[in-house]
Amino acid sequence: MSAYNTRTSFSCLNCHMKQKHKNDEGEEEAPNETNFMADDQEFERFSHQYELQQEEKKLEDDIGEFNEEKRTSRESMVEKEALEKKCKRHAARELSKLAMNEDEISSLQLRLLNATVWLKTVQDTNVFDACFKICDEGTVGVINNLSLDRSQREINAAWGQAALLLTSLAKLIGLEFEKYRILAYGSRSHLLVLEDGQMLPLFNLNGCAFQSKDYMFDAAMVAFLELMQQLEVRIRSIDATVFMPYEIKSGVLEDKYGQSYSIRKEFNSEEGWEKALKSMLRNLQCYLCFVSVFLAEDTHK
Repeated sequence: MSAYNTRTSFSCLNCHMKQKHKNDEGEEEAPNETNFMADDQEFERFSHQYELQQEEKKLEDDIGEFNEEKRTSRESMVEKEALEKKCKRHAARELSKLAMNEDEISSLQLRLLNATVWLKTVQDTNVFDACFKICDEGTVGVINNLSLDRSQREINAAWGQAALLLTSLAKLIGLEFEKYRILAYGSRSHLLVLEDGQMLPLFNLNGCAFQSKDYMFDAAMVAFLELMQQLEVRIRSIDATVFMPYEIKSGVLEDKYGQSYSIRKEFNSEEGWEKALKSMLRNLQCYLCFVSVFLAEDTHK
């Protein structure tokens, strides 16, 4: 309540008290002690009532403020809960994405590890040693499990593997053959004569390897040894210290003891021809080892 209201209330109270001092005819009575006591009591009662009203009004204002604060607090709480739920949903989505990314990263790391191991394995693997296996089975030479045997029908396929190996080695050290070109067609491989275009069959036309004479086959085998000799010359130009177990001379392979073996079937024994084929594979194996080492050193430069 304002100061104006307070003064008005007290003015009304004074007027009321003056009215009490008037008689019935409207004349003022002389104040006496009894009248003063009554007036004081009434003033005190009125003052107390006024204070109660003021306190009641203040209490109502406080209650209103409290209710407003309570409503505001409730709204803030609702907004806070909504924001908290939104944050939790966002956090859950981000955690899910993070988990997926971690799984993907783990998968990529595993793939990278596998690829690294595989690359190391490939780098440490000699490709030609893996693709061309040359060995002996007693007196018979074998390439990729195919025997160069006088009585085996697989001899044609074995010649095809030998032709493929010689061609590949020549390409790797930059050699282009003269006079002949190898056409490695498996068990039906040929040598092309560059001068006249003649085709020499590097396979036995009669099935069994040594049953009958085949002059074209002999010519093809002699030409094949000549190409091996060209490759050997190229290898010695790179490294003159390279040693070959057999020296090639006009269709003949000769060991360090002077023992020679002809590659031709004509005027040859079965045992001699078989030893010649085996000796040829041994020289091819030496070429293979040299080219593999040459390529490995060239890679690390």
